[in-house]
Amino acid sequence: LSFYKHGRNIFNSAPFLVDLLRNTEVGNIRLQDIKLPYQSLYFHFDPINDIEFPIESLEHKHDIQYKLQDSDKKYFLDGAFVTMENEYSLDIVLTFIDTNDNFDERVNIVKDYRFPTVNYTLDFSKWSKETGKHIIDLNTTFDESTICFNDIWDAETNPGEIKYEKLKRAIKNKTECFESEWEEYVIMDKALKLIVNCICYLNSVDKDIEVGATNKEASDILQELEKIKKTQAVNKLKDKLKKFTYSKIHFCGNKLKQQLQTELGGELDPHWRRGHWRNQPFGLGLTQTKLIWIKPTIVRKDKGQPLTGHIYEA
Repeated sequence: LSFYKHGRNIFNSAPFLVDLLRNTEVGNIRLQDIKLPYQSLYFHFDPINDIEFPIESLEHKHDIQYKLQDSDKKYFLDGAFVTMENEYSLDIVLTFIDTNDNFDERVNIVKDYRFPTVNYTLDFSKWSKETGKHIIDLNTTFDESTICFNDIWDAETNPGEIKYEKLKRAIKNKTECFESEWEEYVIMDKALKLIVNCICYLNSVDKDIEVGATNKEASDILQELEKIKKTQAVNKLKDKLKKFTYSKIHFCGNKLKQQLQTELGGELDPHWRRGHWRNQPFGLGLTQTKLIWIKPTIVRKDKGQPLTGHIYEA
C-alpha cells in the first residue's frame, strides 16, 4: 500500500550490479547515509538462487500443507519493498518467486502463496527505558542497527529483534543456534546487506540509472523529460503523463559491466576483492559528505587464477 501511495517506483538492478553490490562491505554505512529518493520504492532483481525461502516452513506457517503439492517448487528472492516511515528505521518486505510458476495465472499477491513475503524493520535508533523514547544518532552504523522481525517459522510467535552484530556472530557459530533459527538469520543477513547496498548505490556519485515505465508511451515521455530543461516544455510533457497509468522503472547498472570491461580490457572473471563505501567530505569547510563506491576489484586471469568460489578480502 505504501508503494502505491508514493508513486509505484521500481528500481531494477542489473545482475552484474547485484553481484558487485553483494561483494561490497556495508557495515560502516550510517543512518545519515540512508536516503531514499521516494518514501517507498521496490527493488527488483533477477531471482537470487542462494537466497531461498524454504517451502516446508511456508506450508507450516500458513497451515497449507496440502495446497502446494509440487515438490519441485523453489522460492528465490526477487525483490524488496522498502519504506522509510520515520527518520530512524526502514520497513522492508522481501518478495520471493518460484521461477517455474505460470505468470499468466497469477492471483492477488495477498492470497498467492507462490509469492511469499517476509517482513523486517531495520532500526538505527536506541530505546531509552528512562524516557520511553527512541534515541537517534545519525552516526549509528548498519553494524549497530537492530533487526525487528516476526519469526517466519512460526506464525504464532511474538515479534522479536536481534542486533545485527549479534546476528553476524550467530551465523559464524551455527552449532549455537537452532537449525531453523540459523537459516532465518542467513536470509536476513544476505538480503539486508544487499538492500542497504542498493540504497547506497542510489546515493553514489557515479551511479548509472536510466528511467523507463511499464507503459511504453509513458516510458518515451519520461526519457524525453530527462533531456528537456525548459519549464514550459516540461509542464506539457507532465500533463501528457497524467493520462497514463504506469509504474516508473529505474534501470540500474545496465552499462556497468561494459564500462568495467573497457577499463580493464578483455573478459571479466567472476572473482573480486571486496568493495566498500567511503564518505568523502566536500562543500564549504568540508562539512558535507558524499558516498563514493570503491567497487570490488576484479581479479583477472592474467593476475593468476583465484580459487573457485573464494572471495578475496581487501
